[in-house]
Amino acid sequence: MDAAHRIVARTFRQEADRILASLISSVKDFELAQDALQDALLVALESWHVDGIPHNPGAWITTTARRKAIDRLRRDSTLARKQMILQELFELAGQKARRLSYIRECTAYEVHRSLSDTSSYQRSPCTGGTAR
Repeated sequence: MDAAHRIVARTFRQEADRILASLISSVKDFELAQDALQDALLVALESWHVDGIPHNPGAWITTTARRKAIDRLRRDSTLARKQMILQELFELAGQKARRLSYIRECTAYEVHRSLSDTSSYQRSPCTGGTAR
């Protein structure tokens, strides 16, 4: 195990409770705080091996975890907003489809009526009146 792994493991053992409490206080979500802490530890393992160990590993992990949590909250908020927009678009598309269906129905009726040779009065589905 290299130095970066040892420092990450030691920092986790010594400061995980404090970091987690800080995150829960910030984001008000226990599960999100845990996920963000785990993500920050993974980033630490990847980057400290290459970039070197920071001066204050606990603060580095806390800051990284907080940023991860904020990013996730932003993504969730954006997703919710986009889902609402999509729902509105689907509803508008459904209304448009119903209007087009009605227009096709009326057109078919008018074509059929003009081609038929009937002299009896029929109720028009388009106007609600009678047609000849």
